[in-house]
Amino acid sequence: MKKVFVLFLILFHHSFNLIAQANTPHVYNWNEVKNVPVDSVKAISFKKQKLSSLPPELALYNQLVYLDLSFNKLEQLPSFLMQFNHLEKIDLSKNKFDSLPEIILQIPSIKYLILNRNQISFLPETISQLVALSYLDLWDNPLKTFPDAFLMMPQLKQLHLEGILYGPKFQEKWKLALPNLKIFFDTPCDCRE
Repeated sequence: MKKVFVLFLILFHHSFNLIAQANTPHVYNWNEVKNVPVDSVKAISFKKQKLSSLPPELALYNQLVYLDLSFNKLEQLPSFLMQFNHLEKIDLSKNKFDSLPEIILQIPSIKYLILNRNQISFLPETISQLVALSYLDLWDNPLKTFPDAFLMMPQLKQLHLEGILYGPKFQEKWKLALPNLKIFFDTPCDCRE
């Protein structure tokens, strides 16, 4: 019986992985996309390219659903990203942003926004313009305040705030105010309330 159960788990895991892969577009690096028709490219990674700006030719790839800009030196984003109406996931982790890039607020299709390990200390109330946003990762940013806009974002399901020191009263207040939002805090400290 145990062998049958283990076999079932292996088959289930394998089937699940195949389904997940079928729903995930191929992620191209920038050198690869030059050999592929523009309309067929749905995901591009510029991870660890030490970029301080994005190539203007990226504007041609406005059908992207995923853009990985993590581990670079970006401080701002180009305005052409406003035309990326299909973009659902953008990874801006480990860059040099000190605030939420304004351009992001002009892309309402974004569901997953990853901003961990930047220098963001403030989120504007206008973050509520991201009507599709369900996952927000702000881990390890010096975020000092919480926007009340989170109260007007019922579609937001996960918020990562690990690496930011908040006191127990602050954490409890927001967990009670947002019962349908899974908020990931570090252990409360004797600090910011």
